[in-house]
Amino acid sequence: RFLGYPVDASLYQLRDQVVEAAVVPVCLLESMSADGLLDRAAFRVIGAETPAAPCRISTAQYPNWSIARTAHGSAPLAKQIARALLALPAEHPALQPLAASGWSTPVSHLAVDQLYETLQLHPLMRPVSQQLVRWLKAHRDWVIIAGVMLALMALYHFWLQIRFNRSQIRLTRTLNELADKQSQLEHAQRIAVVGELGASLAHEISQPLSAIRNFSESARRRLSRQAAPERIMPVLDQMFAQLDRTDAIIQRLRKLIKQPVMEYRTCDLKALIEDCCNLMAYPMLQQAVHCELESDADHYWLDVDRVGLQQVFVNLLGNAMDACAEYRRQHPGQDYQARVRVQIQQQAQSVRVSITDNGTGLMLQGYPKAFMTTKAEGLGLGWVISRDITERHGGTLRIADTGSHGCRVDLELPHRSGTSDQTTDRKQEESHATGR
Repeated sequence: RFLGYPVDASLYQLRDQVVEAAVVPVCLLESMSADGLLDRAAFRVIGAETPAAPCRISTAQYPNWSIARTAHGSAPLAKQIARALLALPAEHPALQPLAASGWSTPVSHLAVDQLYETLQLHPLMRPVSQQLVRWLKAHRDWVIIAGVMLALMALYHFWLQIRFNRSQIRLTRTLNELADKQSQLEHAQRIAVVGELGASLAHEISQPLSAIRNFSESARRRLSRQAAPERIMPVLDQMFAQLDRTDAIIQRLRKLIKQPVMEYRTCDLKALIEDCCNLMAYPMLQQAVHCELESDADHYWLDVDRVGLQQVFVNLLGNAMDACAEYRRQHPGQDYQARVRVQIQQQAQSVRVSITDNGTGLMLQGYPKAFMTTKAEGLGLGWVISRDITERHGGTLRIADTGSHGCRVDLELPHRSGTSDQTTDRKQEESHATGR
């Protein structure tokens, strides 16, 4: 720091240990010591050099005085003075008190300026904070404009964030509503399937009811003849078996109608498909369609949503049956045997179910889409719902023509390990598989 003039104060503060070091002109320490103001021995010159002059210095010597002409000075006069000063000999009386060798050309102060700049002590330099304030004042208008733009950008960003949050909330609400609509649509489609299977269910239930009636009449006749109990008990056992069969049919219908929460449990895929074939057996019998089931294993235990997959297979079997019936109507004079073949194959990472018919084949151009159907009373939703249910299981559903007529549907489901009690599920599968 600069203490101002006279610079003697720097040596006094150094003496009083206010500062650790001071920069002073050459010979100031020696002159103050000669005047009795300071003790020369109490001070140490850093990096001292011993020049020809009687004073000790720590840096290169620079002239104490310089002379220059101002813009308004006389150029001829300045030239005469410069020649006179440069011509002074070293022994001239004017140079003796200064212990100088004479006047010379100006010495460059660039090294000193660079040192001051490095130490950030240059008198022409200002602190960064002051330079910043000065720049801000000099460009006040632009700073105000930039500040206003930044404020507007911040407000715009905040507004966009609010709109984004609102849109996200609306999107989440819409997705939830779509999920509810999808569930309701699947439920409505199941109800429609049940309506189409009404005749089949009436036929299935009428058979065990007729059997129960016959067995009850047989038991009544035996009781009227006072037959032994061992002759009546087999008839009662047959009646209970038919009642169990009727209950299985009703439970199968209730599960198809019910709108359940997606529940994945371990069940036998083969028994589930047999269940669906039993549901479609009577409609296929009416349409003279023969259904075959082939498999390369006795059981295929998978974690699935039983009701959802049951809806899928009923849809696919119904489509195959309708295609065969339509082909017969289109070719009345042809010797045609309608067939639907269901194949279950064990794959390395999945189970593939193929449903092949020899009906009309694909009658629509391209892949089946929602609300596109060739049936007079169809809605065009069965395939779309079946595909969505299959994809929720992580599987795939594909359809393709097989040749001259007919098509093939491949449904592939990945293996999923379950934690439910497979023994209980196997008993349920055997119960549900009881059919016509």
